[in-house]
Amino acid sequence: MATSRLFNNLRETHGFTYGAYSSLSSGKLVGSFVANTDVRTIATDSAVNEILYEIRRMQNELVPLNELNLFKNEMNGNFALSLEDPQTIANFALNIARYDLPADYYTTYLQRLAAINENDILKAANKYLMPNNVNILVVGNASEIAEGLKRFSSTGKILYFDEDGNEYDPAKKLKAAPEGMNADEVIGAYINAIGGEKNLKGIKDVSISAISEIQGMSLNIDTYLKAPDKYRMEMGSGGTIFSKQIFDGTKGIFTSPMGEQPIEGELLEDLKFQSVMNIELYYDKYNIKRELKGIETVGEKEAYKVEITYPTSRTETQYFDVETGLRIKLISENGVTEIADYREVSKVKFPFSIKQTSGPQSFDMKVLSVKVNSKLKDDLFKVN
Repeated sequence: MATSRLFNNLRETHGFTYGAYSSLSSGKLVGSFVANTDVRTIATDSAVNEILYEIRRMQNELVPLNELNLFKNEMNGNFALSLEDPQTIANFALNIARYDLPADYYTTYLQRLAAINENDILKAANKYLMPNNVNILVVGNASEIAEGLKRFSSTGKILYFDEDGNEYDPAKKLKAAPEGMNADEVIGAYINAIGGEKNLKGIKDVSISAISEIQGMSLNIDTYLKAPDKYRMEMGSGGTIFSKQIFDGTKGIFTSPMGEQPIEGELLEDLKFQSVMNIELYYDKYNIKRELKGIETVGEKEAYKVEITYPTSRTETQYFDVETGLRIKLISENGVTEIADYREVSKVKFPFSIKQTSGPQSFDMKVLSVKVNSKLKDDLFKVN
């Protein structure tokens, strides 16, 4: 019920995200409740507030009977389907032994499920959910989101950790940039490092094929860009496409196993910027602000830290190698992206190694091929 309510609240009511989820895990000695979502930077503290609201709502309100029956029916069906797997029976026997369950625990499961009522849910929520004793983990641009999160801390203190889990003091992490250096000079050095403005403007379309592995499954990621602002990204495996995102220069759609839906509002505005070919050349045109924050150590390299702010108020923090000028890291509301292994294709350098981390999920993406100016057709970017 928490997952459905979170989904409806954060996505349908407030439009903060594409999805919001929660899960319960139990063990012999300890269990946990986890809720997670990806939202725009500007909505971070609001999303946290709504998650806590939904937890407290479970403790303060009786679940409507129709909602309870809906989920009982779902659990009933899932239990029945699980019996088709021979491994399920083995797991049942293992659980009975491990947790000292009654011998008829699973044979009477459906009867006990049917007997659960609204008061049982309320009692369990008050016993096991603890909204005043939660750990709130947020990944994003700390300078943009920390202040809004302080109200959720009983001490008003926020702890900061880098991507390796090391705690740090943000006030002491930065070094001053050389006098006279500014963000535009850093961006200009990057443009020159990857091939120069003339070569970048000569690119009319790009096709990038990459592969990654998630939970032992090989995942294909294919990205297509066509100047000035058409974009298509597909993710799938074994010839099956799981998700697809398309922008035709005006409209956008997102397709997933849940169906096809239009991309609207600020999400659409952000997708417009994402779709612009080599947008670094057009920051002034699109009123995208940039600010050099200083120099920070990234791995073993010193890097210029540049904060990029889009008209939608979305921010990115980009890091550029002081020595080479190449972009090596990006932090956004979607997580952390590490960029490496630049290789030249048609006089322009592209990264062939991209590691993305978002919350507990992390995957390495290896680029297999980059094709430039292959005359992609507009139909590839068609949005109905």
